[in-house]
Amino acid sequence: MPRFNTIAELHHILYDINCNCVFITENWLTAYISHGLLDPKTNFNIVHKDRINDRGSGVCALIKNTYSVALLKTKFQLCPARESAREQVCNLLASC
Repeated sequence: MPRFNTIAELHHILYDINCNCVFITENWLTAYISHGLLDPKTNFNIVHKDRINDRGSGVCALIKNTYSVALLKTKFQLCPARESAREQVCNLLASC
């Protein structure tokens, strides 16, 4: 899995590598970071679950607009820090 630390690297993955889905763990996204910053070309549906009252450990999925995405309301919460980011992503996807 590639790791990236900047918006420019994310845009390279989204637009130059031409991925259909990108899953990000251990991100520091908040409600104040717009989807337009993550995907200025608006080619992707963006779903993210941020850590509440803490920094980091959030998860995010960017799914190309050519795929249908349905959000379901669940009682899912991000798990405590003892659970790995991989397990959090699996739980997030299982809850959809």
